[in-house]
Amino acid sequence: MEKTRMVSAVIAVVAMGLVAGLMLGTGMNGYTARSLPEASWVLRFQAEDHLFASVMPPIFLTRLALQIVACVFNRGASRGLFFASTILVIGVLLITTLREVPLNHLFQSWTADAVPADWAALRDRWLKNHLARIVVGAAALVCAASGLAKVR
Repeated sequence: MEKTRMVSAVIAVVAMGLVAGLMLGTGMNGYTARSLPEASWVLRFQAEDHLFASVMPPIFLTRLALQIVACVFNRGASRGLFFASTILVIGVLLITTLREVPLNHLFQSWTADAVPADWAALRDRWLKNHLARIVVGAAALVCAASGLAKVR
């Protein structure tokens, strides 16, 4: 059982770290793209979002499932930290589905030659939401890594 606890914890932390890194990279890319003119920004965002819309849901749900498995197989302080990490992962999913995905759909409806006048404000709102996801995701990673450190 000790080996199962350790393996579940390591896999959960690795998955969490990979997703946290992906979210950080996406955020950095988004802030860098703020210098693009509106038509270029829209085309870049739409291409990136097209890929992310297909790959991120299974990645996020797999990460959530791995966190739950780590909760089930671990005990004591380790379980508590994995539980906290799982709650934070759910927070990331809520920010994503309630705040970012509606903006993603809006951005997908635009054409590069007909961008609304308030496009930059909407872009910046998406970036603020994404920053919130990065912070909550990083907290989830810290909790999961702390849970791994306490696996007995």
